[in-house]
Amino acid sequence: AKSLVHEGIEVVYGGGAKGLMGQLADTILAHGGKIKGVIPRFMDEIEWGHKEVSDFEYTDTMHERKARLLEGADAIIALPGGT
Repeated sequence: AKSLVHEGIEVVYGGGAKGLMGQLADTILAHGGKIKGVIPRFMDEIEWGHKEVSDFEYTDTMHERKARLLEGADAIIALPGGT
């Protein structure tokens, strides 16, 4: 995450506050980087979204979320974890 900030790369991620997604967002924010969350509305309603990330896009489904995460991407970094 620090390297991404150092290189001026804007991160678009799944929007979560826990686990590696949350750690990624925390580190990007702590180092002054740009980050955008993409999260389905139902996940935001059960408060899984990161409260410190101010730029969010909301989708109706997980499928839409995954498609949106790929739009315009120059690279993809996959992290382990999830339910």
